[in-house]
Amino acid sequence: MKPTNYQQVREIFEKLVPKKIERKELAQAFSDLILHAHAVGPRSWQVTAARDHISLNVGPLELLVLWKEHMFCNLRKTENRL
Repeated sequence: MKPTNYQQVREIFEKLVPKKIERKELAQAFSDLILHAHAVGPRSWQVTAARDHISLNVGPLELLVLWKEHMFCNLRKTENRL
């Protein structure tokens, strides 16, 4: 999957999370994780999207994936990484 532009992600995100309050909380979680990933390495992360999900990828790892009905968060501990 290729990196996705902001507007595409926003449109998909609004479809996946129609309730504004939930969308705000999830957007904050994505934002916090992006800030941490960026601090480790500005070129180490990307957001990708498809019609049915949005992923935050850090290195080769899908760190957070959001679908309409559920979310996956990879909390595997790695040395000096997220």
